[in-house]
Amino acid sequence: TSGADFLVHPPASRTDAMGGVIDGMGDDLDGILLNPSVMLPDLGFLVQLNIVPLPNSVTNTQLGFGIPLLGGMMGASAQLLSAGQFTEVSGTGQPQASVSIYDAAAVVGYSHTVWKSVSLGLNAKGIYRSLGTYNAFSFAVDGGAAAWFETPHIGQRPKPPTMKELEKDLEKALKAVEKEKEDRIKDAARQAESLRKEVADLTETVADLEAKLSASEQDKREPIQSKLAEAEQTLTARLSELDAAEEAEQESLAEIDAWYAEKTAKANARFQERVAELDYVEQERERLFAVINDPEKELTAEMVDANIDTSISRTQEFISDRQEALAEAADAFTEKRRARIEAVQEEIADYQSQIDSETGDEGERISREIETVRELIASLEGAETDEDKARLKEAKEVLTAKEKELRALLEDPWLKRLADRIDSKLDEIQDIEKEIQAKAEETAKASEAVAAQSEKDINEFEALRESLQKDLKKAKLKRELDVLNANKEKAVEKAGGEYKAAEKKIYSRLLSAMYSNEEKIFEVRLGSAKEDSQVRSFDFELQLQKSRETLEDDYALQDRFIARKIAEAKRSEGNEEELAALEQDRKDREQDYKASLSELEQTEKAFERDEKARLDEELEAIKQERQKVRLIFLQTDKPYLNTSVVLGVRNLGSPVKFAEEPFPLPTSFTVGLGYTLLNIENHAFRLALQLDAPLQDDISLSVGAEYVLFDIAFLRAGYTFNSVERSFSAGFGARLALGFTEYAVDYTFRPIPDYGLLHSFGIHISF
Repeated sequence: TSGADFLVHPPASRTDAMGGVIDGMGDDLDGILLNPSVMLPDLGFLVQLNIVPLPNSVTNTQLGFGIPLLGGMMGASAQLLSAGQFTEVSGTGQPQASVSIYDAAAVVGYSHTVWKSVSLGLNAKGIYRSLGTYNAFSFAVDGGAAAWFETPHIGQRPKPPTMKELEKDLEKALKAVEKEKEDRIKDAARQAESLRKEVADLTETVADLEAKLSASEQDKREPIQSKLAEAEQTLTARLSELDAAEEAEQESLAEIDAWYAEKTAKANARFQERVAELDYVEQERERLFAVINDPEKELTAEMVDANIDTSISRTQEFISDRQEALAEAADAFTEKRRARIEAVQEEIADYQSQIDSETGDEGERISREIETVRELIASLEGAETDEDKARLKEAKEVLTAKEKELRALLEDPWLKRLADRIDSKLDEIQDIEKEIQAKAEETAKASEAVAAQSEKDINEFEALRESLQKDLKKAKLKRELDVLNANKEKAVEKAGGEYKAAEKKIYSRLLSAMYSNEEKIFEVRLGSAKEDSQVRSFDFELQLQKSRETLEDDYALQDRFIARKIAEAKRSEGNEEELAALEQDRKDREQDYKASLSELEQTEKAFERDEKARLDEELEAIKQERQKVRLIFLQTDKPYLNTSVVLGVRNLGSPVKFAEEPFPLPTSFTVGLGYTLLNIENHAFRLALQLDAPLQDDISLSVGAEYVLFDIAFLRAGYTFNSVERSFSAGFGARLALGFTEYAVDYTFRPIPDYGLLHSFGIHISF
């Protein structure tokens, strides 16, 4: 289809594994073959060799190098597709001379950043083809443009907020306080508002009844007067309740105003703190990074020791505080649970007293006997002798009989309810005792885990100290030797630059360890805040449960008393007014009971709201402190350019002529996109996409992906759609740094039609 098909898929191991996509996110010389704009000067001096063994002893080989030059990157490459020696035969089939068949291309390219992170590149390419006694030569160019920019991704470096962002955050915080104020006002006004509506309805009812009374005849006024009196009595009661509710509402509104003023003041104070924190962060960064940012300063063994010792002290101090906090939390937990057991025991005694007052001496006697039998059963549990087993069986039978006898005595629903309460309270005591035991065991395990983690962290810091000190000595010694062997000023400068790069790598490892230690501390602090919130919520639920039970008991007792009076009034056929009054009293008590339950529900909602606000405030404070530490350790003036857009044109030039017959070059236009989705300390994951539009073939779409582990191991895969020559591809690579030189090896495989799997190998060396 063209005069130089060997240029369509040149040997480029990384790009080949990723579906043929050139994304500009790697650090190799594939750009010299595919798009020169992605060659960057910060790659340093590079040498690259790619070998692709093809079927029938054919080989496709590329050798290239790159070097920073004049602020840009210059590269050169030679590609050879060799089919080996063939024997020429005459028309009669007689062997003649041996001939060579091969294709070769020599490339020289240059790229340069023209604006911020936008790069332009150009390749000049000489093409030579040999087919026995026939030769052809052509000249072509590749051109490209690439742009890199930062987009949101996992592991994105934090950036200090601008003043405009701080003001926006303040506005957002004030709006949230305003919204919560409105919600609190609504909650505070709810009861009074309900009573106002009820008073308005009753007032209207009274007015209607008065109108009916004045318009009715004398003999029909009595029922209306009765209803009017009842309505006026209820209205008077509701007006009294409304006065109390409005007074409570005013008190609540005053509290809300005070809360609002406090929250607003806190938000403004936090804004001022964040403004001050920006200055603190810059000062800390300047102090922390002075060693690698200031050419006049040098990393010393004493600096390494001081930073390691500081981190170890931070770890020991935090672990000590954590263990103390665990112990205090366990003590507080146990104290509250013991207090709850005492309260439950008092409740049981109260319930038993009520039962005794109803059942008299007989019930008390049976209860004592039941308790005695239960103690006997507890002592015989797990018995091994036949005699004890027989006694246990007999005791259980006695217990069943006594409980049946007590139930018969407690036929009254109220007494049954009290007995059930006692049983549930006894179960609650057992559950609480189990919780106390479980909490003690949990605290012991947590304290041991904290101590073990502390020892592990300290050992890691000590190992890091030894490693860093060793690497620092080696780097200093290498610099001294290089300076001694240098015969030019430029060589001395090079030795200093190489040392500074090694020093930066050593110090970066130290900073990374220090930051990781801070992150561990923050994670534990966040977890502790959530645990404390759960404990507070649990304690509140216990108190709320107790309040509900008290309300239920009081209401049940009063309702039982009134129900008896109503039953007696009905049996004695007393006057209707007394019966109506009793029934109204019963309704009023039921309404009061429901109102009290509603108040408890409002109290619960208020607690949940306040607890959520408290927890959010604690978590936010920790997160803000964490963000400040992240800004100190992680922020960088140079953004991580995790997204790339690459445009290119390849093999634009003169046709290849064989025996005066011209064949066009495989010219194509490409648009590519690269995106690093994940970029954290030890992991990176990249995605790539490319649209290829050749002049002599169909448009194809390629996708690729690359996973990087510890910046040492690489896994790659890709797929090309609508292409005869390409489909699936995959590969892996490894990189190893020895001193100031890095070595990388890549392997790629992909199926090709009619031949099976195509394998390719790449070797890269950077200095």
